[in-house]
Amino acid sequence: MPGLKFLNAGQRGFMPVMANDELRAPPPIAILRGKPEIMRVLQAEFAGVERQEKTCCIAFAKPAPVDSVAEHDLMAAVGDRFSRSLRPYDGLLAFEPDLYLIALPHIAEEDTLTVMTRLRGVIVNSPVSIANIGEVSVNLSIGGTMMDASHSLVSNIEHAGRALMLAARGNGVHLWSSEVDGA
Repeated sequence: MPGLKFLNAGQRGFMPVMANDELRAPPPIAILRGKPEIMRVLQAEFAGVERQEKTCCIAFAKPAPVDSVAEHDLMAAVGDRFSRSLRPYDGLLAFEPDLYLIALPHIAEEDTLTVMTRLRGVIVNSPVSIANIGEVSVNLSIGGTMMDASHSLVSNIEHAGRALMLAARGNGVHLWSSEVDGA
């Protein structure tokens, strides 16, 4: 459902933003690009987790290639859909040319898998519009981890990467767990 956002970490259903008693689509969040900026954002989120001020899930989202659609066009369409479906304080980071990293601060661990599944559904449950091509169906895998201050930021990113690999082999969504996936 483009144009709808999460209400808050406790209530993860898509909720409309109301303005002047009318349903209005909120503006999309910005997609951050460039490793220095991305790492700055992730370091800030990780610092909050280390100080125990907040929780944060980081999740990689990777769309499957679509025949006759250029990678950059596919990523632009997926990014646009995500940017309209995240909360204003979430982070949408263009981590690699074919890979987004989504930062979900202030999320309860028990809500994480549900939110990741819902985010995947934003892409796979309705076609995305590709300029000069039209509507296409897109499959997407999403794998993430709750940031853990007992591991380095780089290790947390690696855990999300492992979860993405497992998501691609399974049902499309995977939440990393040291008990299941190893340390």
